[in-house]
Amino acid sequence: MGNEKWGNYTQEFDFAPDAEEIKNVQELLDRPYSCTDFSPAARCAVQMLLKYAREEHSQHLKFKSNSLELIANCAICEEMLVRKDKMIGDLRQQLSFMQQAMLEVE
Repeated sequence: MGNEKWGNYTQEFDFAPDAEEIKNVQELLDRPYSCTDFSPAARCAVQMLLKYAREEHSQHLKFKSNSLELIANCAICEEMLVRKDKMIGDLRQQLSFMQQAMLEVE
């Protein structure tokens, strides 16, 4: 069982520092059979573990991206709330001035 069936997944995404181990294991498996003494069953098992590790890494990157997006959205919402509170304060002050002006007119 060669790597042709499983393909070389090292090209799928940029490796972050925490995924360096995946790349190292993939490079080890990509060596010719004469350089490594993996049995076909062990090679298959390691390929499956690599597949799961890549999927986990991909999910981690998606989670990180989504969390950064949520943080940015929260910052935007906080800014909007500050502007809203300022606008409400300004409107209350204007209302107070108008009420005071109406009392002075009477």
